[in-house]
Amino acid sequence: MAILIFLLIMGIFTYLIILGGNQNKTKVEKMIDDQQQIEYLDKLKNGGKKKDECK
Repeated sequence: MAILIFLLIMGIFTYLIILGGNQNKTKVEKMIDDQQQIEYLDKLKNGGKKKDECK
């Protein structure tokens, strides 16, 4: 029972740390993250190749 409570508390603290870390990003950091996600999705659509390699 004590282990379950301990794990629950650790899970809550972990969630709060992750949530707090995302809120402190500047607009530039959010823009960079969005650009990286767009590039990843483009690579995924092209089978892992860069745009220039698909020609």
